[in-house]
Amino acid sequence: MEEQVTRAIYLVGTPFPVCPAYPLFRVTTFSRFSLARLISSSENDEVPLYEPVAERMWRSRSAARSLFKLLLCRACRRAPKEVLIETLWPDVEEASAQHRFDS
Repeated sequence: MEEQVTRAIYLVGTPFPVCPAYPLFRVTTFSRFSLARLISSSENDEVPLYEPVAERMWRSRSAARSLFKLLLCRACRRAPKEVLIETLWPDVEEASAQHRFDS
């Protein structure tokens, strides 16, 4: 799990304090999917500044992007690992899909 958190921080940049005044991310799901990270937020800011996460940052992470979208659409934001694996790789052998999920 630590490795995944490290990858996420690499993807979005420097981590912010635990309780920022604004959401760390802005996700757009209508029309075209996009993700933006908070780059400036202070109590003096009327509007927080967000920077889009570049498409090139997702290019080699298509499974991570699909997983992120899938979890956004889940009503309770939780799903058993087996359900996620089956949804992401329905036509792949179980052992191979498990390996893909873990890497």
